[in-house]
Amino acid sequence: MNRKLQRCLSVAMATAAVSFWVAGSARADVVWSEDWNPGNFAISGTVTDSPVGNLTDRSGWFNVSYNVFSSVAPADQHGWTFSGSDFLIINTTSGSPDRGSGALYLNECCNTGVTGGGGATASTTVTGLTAGETYHLDFSYWGDNRPNDGMQTYPSYPGFYDLFLSLGGGSQITYAGVDQFPGSSGPHDVDLIFTATGPTETLAFSQFSYGNSQQSPILGDLAVSTPEPSTWVMLGLGFAALGYAQFRRTRRSVVCH
Repeated sequence: MNRKLQRCLSVAMATAAVSFWVAGSARADVVWSEDWNPGNFAISGTVTDSPVGNLTDRSGWFNVSYNVFSSVAPADQHGWTFSGSDFLIINTTSGSPDRGSGALYLNECCNTGVTGGGGATASTTVTGLTAGETYHLDFSYWGDNRPNDGMQTYPSYPGFYDLFLSLGGGSQITYAGVDQFPGSSGPHDVDLIFTATGPTETLAFSQFSYGNSQQSPILGDLAVSTPEPSTWVMLGLGFAALGYAQFRRTRRSVVCH
């Protein structure tokens, strides 16, 4: 193969590779989101003994407060329904650009003897969807920086807790726990691609932790978005470049522009 042909093929393959990367990462419109802004929720006070602490695995969230959702407020808070032991975490770190930001903590309470879940849950309805369209559900989760007891969890030992997600009433998806020890790992980012079955979908999170474990999942930065339309054009251009290079190769005549 001569150098001109090699150069054309290299350019074409690079174009296709970039197209694949952009198509997989870019988003167009965010159709639904939840940033856990404390101003959107009713809380009845801060837990002052424990588990007030820090989240050393999330940059800028060293000091936080754990706040109880108000029992006198409607069960539906900003579109969410909570059960079990849920807390709204508020970042109180001085000087942090995220000070005042919120996240959801699904507490380990009430799981003893339960197999496959049964602790704190949170559910809502994702709106703004179009049936048959493909979407990305993005969110981050990490662990509460509390000591664990080393007990096996269900089913992903050594996760120390398991996070469960269900969408549209489908089967539960299990995400193994992270940050088994304080600061042992940063937040994990999830990108779940799904096809909407209607204009709305029910989204539910739950967790399971065993025995005296005080490791539980924390959720933040939820968003549902559509793929960027232009990325499909770029992807097509990448394949076209590969096809053109192959066509020129068969003719044994190469023209590079």
